[in-house]
Amino acid sequence: MAKINKHKKNDINTKLGKKANVGVDDSVHPKKKNKKSKTKQNDKFDFDNEIVIGVNVVPPPKKDKPSKNKKNKKNNTTINSKHIDVNINNNVKNKKSSKNTNENVIPMEKQKSTKKVVLTIIKIIFIIALFTGIIIFIMTTSIFNVTKIEILGNYRVTKQRIESLSQINLNVNTYRYSKMQIAGYIKEEPYIESVQVKRKLPNTIRIEVKERMPNYIIMYSSSYVYIDNYGYILEISNEPLSLPIIEGYTTNQEKIVPGNRLEIEDLERLNTVLKITEAMQNTEILDKLTSIDISDKNNYIIKMEKERKTVYLGDSSNINDRVLMLKEILIKEANFAGQVFMQDLNKIYFHPNS
Repeated sequence: MAKINKHKKNDINTKLGKKANVGVDDSVHPKKKNKKSKTKQNDKFDFDNEIVIGVNVVPPPKKDKPSKNKKNKKNNTTINSKHIDVNINNNVKNKKSSKNTNENVIPMEKQKSTKKVVLTIIKIIFIIALFTGIIIFIMTTSIFNVTKIEILGNYRVTKQRIESLSQINLNVNTYRYSKMQIAGYIKEEPYIESVQVKRKLPNTIRIEVKERMPNYIIMYSSSYVYIDNYGYILEISNEPLSLPIIEGYTTNQEKIVPGNRLEIEDLERLNTVLKITEAMQNTEILDKLTSIDISDKNNYIIKMEKERKTVYLGDSSNINDRVLMLKEILIKEANFAGQVFMQDLNKIYFHPNS
């Protein structure tokens, strides 16, 4: 750059001092220069530190540009950092958005579930109310009033007896009666073994019974007690039926009441009696039987009044064989009264009365 001469410097300084003091040091003004400054007038003008209006300031020398590799490294680090920041921001946004969506979804699901619960409760209440209304209508309407009672299966027990036991009143709604309760009332009759009660809508109740049949008689004082095959006491009568009489029972007389059952010991021996009578029926000699003594389970005693014979049958073993041998003896000794001893199957014999 070309150097500025002394005259030009002085002209510049005087112009600056007269027109404006802005940006010019006191040391540059001509009136305030001291002697030392006069001696230094010959020095060069410092354009770097002084500001001169109207003069182009020379810019400072440019620093060496960094190499491309360094720039690339800086750019890479900034890009990577920006990329990481973007990823973090995206993850945070995603988490926030997922939280927001979950928070929105949960109450929606709760609302749906509560709606379902409310709807089901309403349906249940409606169904219960409907059924109760139907039941009330059925039980109060006169359409289902009982006007007829049908009774089937009775032989010894009269229809009037069953009707009175059932406690059914006419012109009363059929659904006011319990079928199980009706059956329980009727089974109080000793002759009734089982009962089935059916409703024949709209106004009929059908009662089907199965009766017990008297198969044997036991003596009670001077009366005749009818029992069935299972030891149930059916009736106490003054008139005997043409049935085998069982003697030697152990049941207390206080328990000889219709509807009761014989004691266990007598029931066990009654099972043997059933086997004996069944075998005699198969051999066609049951009509000759008058009575069976069961007091000794090792020796059942059979009485045949028409045949004028008493048979000591023995225990309950080989009953069918014993009865077959008894039939042969009855045929051979038909004209004689006496005793038949069958306790030992190897020594069966007839002893006539003298």
